Amino acid sequence: MKVLRNTEEDGYLDQAMIDGSLRIEVVKVTQYPPLNEQFFRRQFDLRFALAYARDIGLSNVVRKVQSRLAERVRNERCIVAGLGRVIESRDPSIILGSLVPFIASDSGPPSERYVVRRELIGDPWRGEVPYNLPEIWQVVRADTAKDDPDISGIAGWHGYSGSPWLLSKHEVEATVDRALKTRGRPTICAYSRSPVTERTETARESGLTIFGYGNYVKTIVIPQLGKRIPVRCVHEIDPWQIGRNRNKLWSWDTSPDLRPDEHPDIVVIASFHHTHASIAVEAIERGARAVIIEKPIVTTSVDLERLCAAVEKYGTPVFAAFQRRYSPFNQYIFDDLRIRPGEPVSCFSIAYEVPLPPQHWYRWPNSGSRIISNGCHWIDHFLYLNNFSPTRQVAAVPMGEASIFIRISLENEAVLSLSLTHEGSPRLGVREHCEFRANGVTATVTDAKNYISESARGVIRKARVHRFSAYRRMYRSMCEDIVAGANGDSLQSLGQSTFSVLAAEAAMRDAANRPAGQFHLGL
Repeated sequence: MKVLRNTEEDGYLDQAMIDGSLRIEVVKVTQYPPLNEQFFRRQFDLRFALAYARDIGLSNVVRKVQSRLAERVRNERCIVAGLGRVIESRDPSIILGSLVPFIASDSGPPSERYVVRRELIGDPWRGEVPYNLPEIWQVVRADTAKDDPDISGIAGWHGYSGSPWLLSKHEVEATVDRALKTRGRPTICAYSRSPVTERTETARESGLTIFGYGNYVKTIVIPQLGKRIPVRCVHEIDPWQIGRNRNKLWSWDTSPDLRPDEHPDIVVIASFHHTHASIAVEAIERGARAVIIEKPIVTTSVDLERLCAAVEKYGTPVFAAFQRRYSPFNQYIFDDLRIRPGEPVSCFSIAYEVPLPPQHWYRWPNSGSRIISNGCHWIDHFLYLNNFSPTRQVAAVPMGEASIFIRISLENEAVLSLSLTHEGSPRLGVREHCEFRANGVTATVTDAKNYISESARGVIRKARVHRFSAYRRMYRSMCEDIVAGANGDSLQSLGQSTFSVLAAEAAMRDAANRPAGQFHLGL
């Protein structure tokens, strides 16, 4: 399909049709000013780049820069409101060819075709119909959205967010009517000659089927996994994220799910967090050879039950991509603290995460809090070191707007004390200080790359590794296990880790709803 940026650009994939949606061909729309609060956007800063290069290496910095530059089209987010003709519908009450008012509240640059949920569409248009020459569509650019409270109120709303849609059908129609009266000289665009295209094909019959094509996938997952197992297909719902310059060796698909005729080989799930479980279960039931799930594993207890039931029934190897399980420091911790599997290792950690943009998808109700999105890393690592001992007690308390305090005790007497915060310097991204204690010995890991252990008699060991070494070890180990036909992670590890994360999430919600002045950790 065509996209209007500074000029018309053809060659983008179409959005995939989903239940409860219509495909609309644009007749005339108004584009409201860009939405600038959804994604991380950093202006190039040489000092910042040099600091990162010293920390993670020049090649990794180059890869990150290339990834961010490739997201420029995706970042041109805006609201589009106007008229279009229905060209595809799964709703028998909708007549194909109908001219309807619609709103795309989270659009990339204006496009000639949209897939729009039913609640964002009004009844067939009865107002004035804009004059169009055959085979053209029009875009008018509005100077501001501030004068229209309805437009401002829906800015950035996404159908996957879990937030309610705020406008009624009649309000959608009124909003479009106001949008069409926006003054300005329209940009005239010609329809592309290409048919609706949601996916491209590849000759590869095996390899990785990846869900999600965000920065992490482009800079970590594909460089590490892809050099051992070829990429077969990338599912990414956002055509503006995929772009025009696609790798021709891969299949590309904007469907959020596996196609009815799709039988994947190895599935990697790095999509919106709340979709992980459903994609994993579907892949398992379709006979996938293995499934790799990026964090978090699931976001609800119902999804955890579904996933565990599928793994138990089909025996498909499932791997949780928690890289701290693969840190070279783990063996040092076991050796220096003189602990055997299952013996208690207590952990006291402070973790800093870069503040999220105000409308970032991690903030969606469906994504859960920072405990699910990020805190799961440290909770899982603590449980891994304790051989996934059952959880005894869990507490979590929000400490103002910037911080969360989590405390977990296990049946083997180990204790986790974790402080998550986004208050501080973003210069080097995620920062962490973790102390592991047992048998009179303390091992300290800083920023996943520096290690020191000490007892009352002095320093036992010092070590330093590359910050990404755990990722490399993790994906190499997963590839070797998949090729060898080995089992994936145990049901105990999947269940216990996720249960503890969900318990901490529930505890924080309870604490947030507690009357002011009441503070109780429950331990």
